[in-house]
Amino acid sequence: MRTTGWRIGFGVAALMMAPSVAMAGVFATPTLITTPGGSVVLDSGGLLSDSGTLSGGVDPAENLTFYLFAPGVTPLGNDSNNLYDDVVTVNGNGTYDTSMGNHPGGFVPTVTGTYQWVVNYSGSDNNNPVASAFGSEPETVLPAQGSAIPEPMSLALVSGAIAGLGLLRRRKRG
Repeated sequence: MRTTGWRIGFGVAALMMAPSVAMAGVFATPTLITTPGGSVVLDSGGLLSDSGTLSGGVDPAENLTFYLFAPGVTPLGNDSNNLYDDVVTVNGNGTYDTSMGNHPGGFVPTVTGTYQWVVNYSGSDNNNPVASAFGSEPETVLPAQGSAIPEPMSLALVSGAIAGLGLLRRRKRG
């Protein structure tokens, strides 16, 4: 008895696709590495800035959006409570920063503290969206040399001061 079988083979060339060709329904997930600018001194004219390097994408396009959040602010789900945003057009894998885009230059801080950056890559025809995690990109604004940072007042201190003023008034009247 003779048995016939099918022999199916795939050559290596058939499995190696050019990086610019994505298979239907298969998307690349690029890597986004972000780097916030260094510390800035308040009233020095220094700008808060950020950069993001996109790699591993398949012909990435669309945009990176840089969002800056004030000290103590947690982003809303759509990042709409930011102080500053800059949308930068993506044209391939590479490094993009806040000196580019629709609001280039960075942000002039108005208060001291730790600001936080979040960067979102929108994704494109061949690539999934990716974003940096909130809290992973702090940038600090320091007080100007010689300026004092006011200590927070306690409720007891304020209450005591108000009570003391009330006593002064009573003494003055009587």
